[in-house]
Amino acid sequence: MIEVEAQSPPAAPRLRRLRSTFGAIAGGLGVASVPPVLPDRSDMTRALAAVFKVLAIDLVIDIGAGSGAFGTMARAGGYGGHIASFEPVPSLFAGVEALAAADRRWEVSPVAIGAGAGTLPLNIMDLGAAAARRATITRRDVAMRSLDQVLPPLLARHDARRVFLNIDAPLREREILAGAEQSLGWIGAVQTRLGTTLKSDGMPHYLAILSLFEAKHFSPHRFFPLGEDLAGPVDFTCCLVSNAKNGTG
Repeated sequence: MIEVEAQSPPAAPRLRRLRSTFGAIAGGLGVASVPPVLPDRSDMTRALAAVFKVLAIDLVIDIGAGSGAFGTMARAGGYGGHIASFEPVPSLFAGVEALAAADRRWEVSPVAIGAGAGTLPLNIMDLGAAAARRATITRRDVAMRSLDQVLPPLLARHDARRVFLNIDAPLREREILAGAEQSLGWIGAVQTRLGTTLKSDGMPHYLAILSLFEAKHFSPHRFFPLGEDLAGPVDFTCCLVSNAKNGTG
């Protein structure tokens, strides 16, 4: 394996302050299900394309790739760099692997990303055509690695300098960041989901997630609503940018 740990992350390009949609906000470990529908594709695609361009993103790490929606959207926005997707749910992995087969710059791995190497007990929810209350849940142990383990060889193999991290792994954000201490300096921006109300399934409140990323020197840049409720709180997808002065996290 090529060793790259001795390298220093490049200085982060200065991201001009674009207007964030802050005004739009109204207020069980390892569970995997069919991914939610992404917010307005055109709005998010344009916004992320601008972030990719300004930050000179040349590697996308897609954690919890689901059906490959994020990678597809990145391509639709004009991103032509490398994508590394991680999806441990077998049925979803097969789908995104087939989607990426025709794209030589898109690779897919059937592992979960967490705090370290090992296995992750995953409760896989198969909704099928039935209502959520009748969903079938099966338990499966999947292989797990940390971002600090998978990123160095990706950086070396693709000669990448700046990373965009997409996380769609509810309840596991803290573990993912715990295994990314040496990787944060390479990451120019992160996208993750935010829940604005306390959920019965244990999904963390959005303030807890924002505080978690703030402690790692990432600040909100854009919010994209995941619902159409005009009179109550909705969940969001949030893009955060690194505010580390020298790009070393």
